[in-house]
Parts: sequence; structure tokens; C-alpha cells
Amino acid sequence: MQIKPTFGDWRAAQDVHKRFSRKIGSAHIATQFALRHLSSVLRTTEIRSVLEFGAGIGNISYFLLRNLPGNVKIECTEHSDFCRAQLLHNIPSEFYERLIIHETKTPTLKKQFDLVIVDGSLSRDAHFLGDGSICFVEGSRNVARDMIQHSLAERGLICDFVNYTPRRRIVWRMTRFHIPRPALKAVKGCWIGRVTAIPCSNASSRARKGATPSARTDLHRTHAGSVARQLVLANAMVELGGSVSSPIMPISD
Repeated sequence: MQIKPTFGDWRAAQDVHKRFSRKIGSAHIATQFALRHLSSVLRTTEIRSVLEFGAGIGNISYFLLRNLPGNVKIECTEHSDFCRAQLLHNIPSEFYERLIIHETKTPTLKKQFDLVIVDGSLSRDAHFLGDGSICFVEGSRNVARDMIQHSLAERGLICDFVNYTPRRRIVWRMTRFHIPRPALKAVKGCWIGRVTAIPCSNASSRARKGATPSARTDLHRTHAGSVARQLVLANAMVELGGSVSSPIMPISD
């Protein structure tokens, strides 16, 4: 899923980040870079339902409430008593009726959401994502993304995550001799993807047509798992500084 933030997205992200960077517990809030890309998603996609894992002190929750239509409610999880207290303190009271807070890490939710934001712990299956859902991962969170891919593969789905990484910043660090020297500092980025059905090769399609219902299910899961493994491997190569020279193609089982 390709995202191109505009100047308006940059301004919206800057305003919210500046507002929350001065608050108690702001050490791990979403970066301006991530908020810019989230703003672009909200601007270009119709979002009617949102689930946020790990609301923290509320900077992403506030950003969503501020930029989504007034009839859209935000469901979020936050198990920390401190963060929940700060969340309610930081969110204006006029937004309370649109904010649903789950006090457990993995609430039991049977519905699927248009937008799922991963900024904390999440359940072991991705039942909250359906065909067409958008998943926004703040930071890298490799384990969470791998879990999402494998869970989706069991249902014949896959998330086309794209890694958006900002340029590294130059900072000055003191050596043991108290001499300043320049160093590169990594800045958190984000991963954004849309859930789609896994494309099946002609061979796999023919095999499924002649198989029993149970055999077709096993075949589809095997095929889905092979594609998910390829995508996880490609993501790992990108994070290690490598590149994928050719598009990932489904493996015919």
C-alpha cells in the first residue's frame, strides 16, 4: 500500500505531536513521521471503524478523533492504569462518547475493523482484520507483523505491508575524552498495508477444483502459508538493509 503524505498531513502531524510531546509519559509517543503517514491514510481512505492496540497517553487516539468524521467511534486497548488516566486527561471531554477503552491487552472482539493500529500488545490471531482492512504498525514490531501474516494466511488473506522509514538524523555524542563527534540516530518509521485475498496460481486453482472440501482447505492453507513466509522473509531483508530484486510470486503447491 503506497502512501504519499502532503504538506497538510505534515501540518496535522506536527500540531498533534507538539501538543503531546510536552505531556507526562510522552517518551514513547508516535513520531511526527508516523502521524504524517497515518494522516495520509485517513485522507485517502474511507474509515468507518477503528481499533487501536496500545493507546498509551492518547496521541494517536486524539489524532484519530480529531481527523475522522464525528460519527466514527474509536476502540482502543490500554492495560496500564497510568496510561489510561493520562489518556482520559489528555482527550477533550467532547470526544468521550466516541472513545471506547478496553482495559485488557487482548479484548474479545468478534467484528472486523476498517483500520487497525498496532502500537502495543495484540491477540494471537488477526480476526479483527478482514478483506480490505488497513493495518498501521507504529515502529517495526516484527513479532506482531509476523503473527498477523500467519493468522491471515489461515483464512487465505495477506497484508501487503510497506515499510516507511525516515532518514537517519545526525546527532552529536560525547566520547570518553569529552570530545563531541557526529553519529547517526535511527528514527522510528511505520508499516502500512491493506488486507487482500491471496492470489492463487492456475495450478492451485485446478487442484482445488478436483479436491474434496477438506483437501481444498488444507491445500489453500499450505499455499497461503508459503506466500506469507515469502513476505516475512522479504520484510526481514528490507530491515537488514537489503532489497528484493523481483516481486514476490505465489508458490504453486
